[in-house]
Amino acid sequence: MAYVAGKGFDTLQAAIDAAQDGETVTLLTDATEDATIAAGKNITLDLGGKTLTNTNAGKATLTIAKGATATVKNGSIVGGTGYYTIDSYGTATLEDVTATAGNTDSSMIRNDGILTIESGSYSGGLDVVKSEEDSTLTINGGKFELSHAVKYGYTAVILVYGNTTITNGEFVCSATTPNWASPKVVMTGEVAGHPSFTKITGGSFVNKYSGGSIFYGYTPATSDNFEVSGGTFNKSISEGYCADGFIPTKNADGTYGVKEGHYVAQIGSKKYETLADAIRLAAKGKTITLLTDVEQNTQLTINKNITLDLNGKTIKNTQDIWGDKANAILSITNGAKVTITGDGTIDAKENDCYTINVVKGDLTIENGTFYGNV
Repeated sequence: MAYVAGKGFDTLQAAIDAAQDGETVTLLTDATEDATIAAGKNITLDLGGKTLTNTNAGKATLTIAKGATATVKNGSIVGGTGYYTIDSYGTATLEDVTATAGNTDSSMIRNDGILTIESGSYSGGLDVVKSEEDSTLTINGGKFELSHAVKYGYTAVILVYGNTTITNGEFVCSATTPNWASPKVVMTGEVAGHPSFTKITGGSFVNKYSGGSIFYGYTPATSDNFEVSGGTFNKSISEGYCADGFIPTKNADGTYGVKEGHYVAQIGSKKYETLADAIRLAAKGKTITLLTDVEQNTQLTINKNITLDLNGKTIKNTQDIWGDKANAILSITNGAKVTITGDGTIDAKENDCYTINVVKGDLTIENGTFYGNV
């Protein structure tokens, strides 16, 4: 059935039990067996392109015990009608493994230790991969697909409660579900007293269910438990999931992602990367609220009725604006009625320009600090 160090064994479990540190156990034929890599073992399990199938005795097809270290590679593992397909409490690495669930009542893989997935194909279960509190999960590649979701409940391709890093891979929720189901692609939860954090730097994430989202913070976790700085998505994500210095974006091919950048102004719920865009796109009578200090090195023309809420922030220029067609940071024209409020600051560069130039306009300043340096 299997061999290790040149010796053959009638069962895979016997070969695993006989293996010494650093040795490789190789499966020689398809097997129906529930195997355990016990504490203290440090081995490689080479499935040899064969399939290890669950016995349906209510155990995981493969268990990596706490205190065990194992690399599992090159073959298939099939779950049973109950329990997980792979249950890992130790330190495990999966390479080129095809793992499938035998039921939808439990997750396909459970990680309660340190698990790294480098490559392979993983599908099925209530969730494809579940990582418990205080665990560490790293996914560097592979395809993960969930085709089942429960009515009136939350499921995910990747459900995590510990520290998780995803650098690459393909993650697909293809569930066709009854009403009120809410399948996600990556869902992060949190257990009181056990910090949980998910960092995503790359990968492809698809949720085919119309009501499902890409990322989700499962209460009490929120979007603050995520740090997304890469990846492509078939749906947009909110700014709250992004890492510091990144904002959501739409790609040229119609997919979504994140990019380096930040928002400087907001109108209602809509945010803008530049103050110029906010002014240009603001409807008559709207309020533009600054979200951060703005360095404005070209003259901005306001030709519509708006309120500019400085929100305690500063608008300033650090390069010369003055020229044949510009003489101020803000130019109010075309009969526009503009109100400036929010107790902020507009600071013109010394020996350069006006702070505000009103030409055929109407300006009301409610509060703030203004430095004009002509």
